[in-house]
Amino acid sequence: MKKEKNDNHLAIGIILGSSFGVSLGFVIGSLIDNLPIGLAMGPAFGMLLGIIIASLIAKSKQDEKDEV
Repeated sequence: MKKEKNDNHLAIGIILGSSFGVSLGFVIGSLIDNLPIGLAMGPAFGMLLGIIIASLIAKSKQDEKDEV
């Protein structure tokens, strides 16, 4: 499979998960009143959100490319 220039949503998801995951973990931990579980779940949710957002960005770029 040929790698496209905008096929980097996994890397963006990992970067977002590692950078914003801890702060997201603090929020989750404070909401469920259990900080260790929140810190364990935070990076995973951060990576998931990052991959979803980056996939949507890549899809919109691909749609623009297909229209031309």
